[in-house]
Amino acid sequence: MRKELGSAGGISGIREAVILAAGLGVRLRRYHPSTPKFAIPIGNTPLICYPFRALQRAGVIKFTIVVSKNRLDKLKEVLNPHLDPETSVLVVENPYPERGNGYSFFLTEGHTSEKRFFISMCDHLYPPSLPSKLSAAAEADLVVGGDPSPSYIDLDEATKILANEMGRVLAIGKGLPKYNYVDVGVFVASQKMYQLFDRLADLKELGFSNVVECAVGVGYDVMICDVSGIPWTDVDTKKDIDELLEGGRREVLASIRREVGLNA
Repeated sequence: MRKELGSAGGISGIREAVILAAGLGVRLRRYHPSTPKFAIPIGNTPLICYPFRALQRAGVIKFTIVVSKNRLDKLKEVLNPHLDPETSVLVVENPYPERGNGYSFFLTEGHTSEKRFFISMCDHLYPPSLPSKLSAAAEADLVVGGDPSPSYIDLDEATKILANEMGRVLAIGKGLPKYNYVDVGVFVASQKMYQLFDRLADLKELGFSNVVECAVGVGYDVMICDVSGIPWTDVDTKKDIDELLEGGRREVLASIRREVGLNA
């Protein structure tokens, strides 16, 4: 199902983004039983507003956002303060969010129109400089944001990436025994990525890592973009939120808030 919020204008560079926000947020449900993960407040700001504002500041004017069924009204509520006449938001509802964020991605086929577009997880916080760096990377079928030494995440929870010395992705997954990057949850994709669905459609659970792994396996051009030195973090657990508000990640939260124009 698709619904429109606002209207689009046009600028140069990558101006289109997909945000995957249909996650169930199981580990946070006991603390926010009636709130979808994308709307859980980080301070006084709903989680999805962080990547949304960062991508806006990086030049995106057209968004396709995937949410679970019956969450459209809540998305409108949290995004309306951040919309302007230049920004278009198309909402795609995922009736089977338990199938994973890879499945959510494939639901956006036919709704994106640019040759290259960003893909972002809704639970990753980063400044505009991170997608801007990916935008400037060499064109590939998929550009994967990778950090060789992240400072503000739980490495046990992170998705790891193995890339060769030329920056070509060789493997991805949470349990990789050998890796040299951590997935930052932001990508630049080409329309070619949608062609992989038939190879993955039978998977009961289809994460975006499965999509990347499939792209590598069939010989797509999948390249790392090293985002060393750019602060970013993600939110999966109550501990992550506590760290952002009161612990060791306060610094990165304050920095990102300033850069995306959000008040404390």
